[in-house]
Amino acid sequence: MVLVRFIEEMVLVRFNEKLVLVRLIEEMVLVRFIEKLVLVRFIEEMVLVRFIEKLVLVRFIEEMVLVRFIEKLVLVRFIEEMVLVGFIEKMVLVGFIEKMVLVGFIEKLVLVGFIEKMVLVGFIEKLVLVRFIEEMVLVRFIEKLVLVGFIKKMVLV
Repeated sequence: MVLVRFIEEMVLVRFNEKLVLVRLIEEMVLVRFIEKLVLVRFIEEMVLVRFIEKLVLVRFIEEMVLVRFIEKLVLVRFIEEMVLVGFIEKMVLVGFIEKMVLVGFIEKLVLVGFIEKMVLVGFIEKLVLVRFIEEMVLVRFIEKLVLVGFIKKMVLV
């Protein structure tokens, strides 16, 4: 009986040892599984970090491209404004030239008017001179008539 008991205990010990061994193996497998999960998690986080870094880089590149685009737009706007300023300066110059031409035309008109007035004054002076001569002739004629009348009176007397 003692032997049976001893054998039973040995079997039980062996069973317990196997259970402990199975338990240990299960724990080792579980630890390995957890380690693999942790490793997978780490890899996923690294991949996510890389993805985020790439997104940040892409965002940075997009912002740099946008900044370059804005700089080009500003430059184009500046060039357009400079062209417009040049156009306005040319228009002002054209206006100035047109005004100078107009001033020259007005000066010529004034000169023509002055010449016409001088001609008119000369014409009036000639008319006055003619009138004066006519009056002088008339005066001479009247004087001659008076003299003739006087002579006739003298002859009659």
